[in-house]
Amino acid sequence: MNNLRCGVKTCVNNSDYCCCLPKIDVAGKTARNCGETCCVSFGERRMHGRNSVNSFDAELATDVGCDAINCVHNENGGCTAVTVNIAGRKAMKCYDTECDSFRMRR
Repeated sequence: MNNLRCGVKTCVNNSDYCCCLPKIDVAGKTARNCGETCCVSFGERRMHGRNSVNSFDAELATDVGCDAINCVHNENGGCTAVTVNIAGRKAMKCYDTECDSFRMRR
């Protein structure tokens, strides 16, 4: 499990910078920088009377699946980074997010 810090406050799964999902997936198969990655587990938070949030408890520890094969943290489709930071302050779609923990293999 990774320590997941999520700055995507517009995601329905975000609760106080933690994620309510037990696992997220990061896309960016041919990414060469963090801007070419995204959190495909993103779900837009919509206002329905009150701010709706996923019903699961938010956890700092979350499994991260990743297809960014050029990232040093990718090992067999999983992320080995101790801490994963997902960014996308005003995201409306998953492609508005990115994995700030992406580091290019040398």
